[in-house]
Amino acid sequence: MAGEMGKLNLVNLKFDLTDRYNIWSGLIGGLFLFLSYFGADQSQVGRTLPGSLLQKSRLGLIFNGILKIPMQL
Repeated sequence: MAGEMGKLNLVNLKFDLTDRYNIWSGLIGGLFLFLSYFGADQSQVGRTLPGSLLQKSRLGLIFNGILKIPMQL
Protein backbone atom coordinates (compact mmCIF):
# COMPACT_ATOMS: atom_id res chain seq x y z
CA MET A 1 0.00 0.00 0.00
CA ALA A 2 2.82 2.42 0.87
CA GLY A 3 4.60 1.58 -2.39
CA GLU A 4 1.50 2.35 -4.42
CA MET A 5 1.14 5.75 -2.74
CA GLY A 6 4.82 6.61 -3.42
CA LYS A 7 5.81 6.69 0.26
CA LEU A 8 8.84 4.44 -0.21
CA ASN A 9 10.74 6.75 -2.56
CA LEU A 10 13.97 7.64 -0.76
CA VAL A 11 15.16 10.58 -2.88
CA ASN A 12 12.83 13.07 -4.52
CA LEU A 13 14.72 15.13 -7.13
CA LYS A 14 11.66 17.14 -8.20
CA PHE A 15 11.93 20.84 -7.24
CA ASP A 16 8.61 21.77 -5.68
CA LEU A 17 8.21 24.58 -3.14
CA THR A 18 5.13 22.99 -1.62
CA ASP A 19 6.93 19.71 -0.84
CA ARG A 20 8.92 19.99 2.41
CA TYR A 21 10.88 16.77 2.10
CA ASN A 22 12.99 16.64 -1.04
CA ILE A 23 16.69 16.66 -1.81
CA TRP A 24 16.78 20.41 -2.47
CA SER A 25 15.38 21.41 0.90
CA GLY A 26 17.93 19.12 2.55
CA LEU A 27 20.83 20.62 0.60
CA ILE A 28 19.76 24.23 1.20
CA GLY A 29 19.14 23.58 4.89
CA GLY A 30 22.46 21.74 5.16
CA LEU A 31 24.25 24.68 3.54
CA PHE A 32 22.92 27.09 6.16
CA LEU A 33 23.75 24.65 8.93
CA PHE A 34 27.28 24.31 7.55
CA LEU A 35 27.69 28.10 7.31
CA SER A 36 26.42 28.63 10.84
CA TYR A 37 28.80 26.00 12.17
CA PHE A 38 31.88 27.52 10.58
CA GLY A 39 30.77 31.10 11.25
CA ALA A 40 29.76 30.95 14.90
CA ASP A 41 31.42 27.92 16.49
CA GLN A 42 33.81 28.85 19.28
CA SER A 43 36.29 26.13 18.37
CA GLN A 44 36.53 27.51 14.83
CA VAL A 45 37.08 31.04 16.12
CA GLY A 46 39.65 29.77 18.61
CA ARG A 47 41.63 28.16 15.79
CA THR A 48 41.51 31.25 13.61
CA LEU A 49 42.43 34.06 15.99
CA PRO A 50 45.83 32.84 17.24
CA GLY A 51 47.22 32.58 13.70
CA SER A 52 50.25 34.74 13.11
CA LEU A 53 49.24 35.57 9.54
CA LEU A 54 45.86 35.99 7.90
CA GLN A 55 46.86 33.52 5.18
CA LYS A 56 47.66 30.82 7.75
CA SER A 57 44.31 31.33 9.44
CA ARG A 58 42.48 31.07 6.13
CA LEU A 59 44.44 27.97 5.17
CA GLY A 60 43.59 26.35 8.50
CA LEU A 61 39.88 26.97 8.00
CA ILE A 62 40.01 25.64 4.44
CA PHE A 63 41.71 22.42 5.51
CA ASN A 64 39.32 22.06 8.42
CA GLY A 65 36.38 22.40 6.02
CA ILE A 66 37.87 19.88 3.59
CA LEU A 67 38.33 17.34 6.36
CA LYS A 68 34.96 17.89 8.04
CA ILE A 69 32.70 17.83 4.99
CA PRO A 70 33.27 14.10 4.24
CA MET A 71 32.86 13.30 7.91
CA GLN A 72 29.48 15.06 8.04
CA LEU A 73 28.30 13.37 4.85
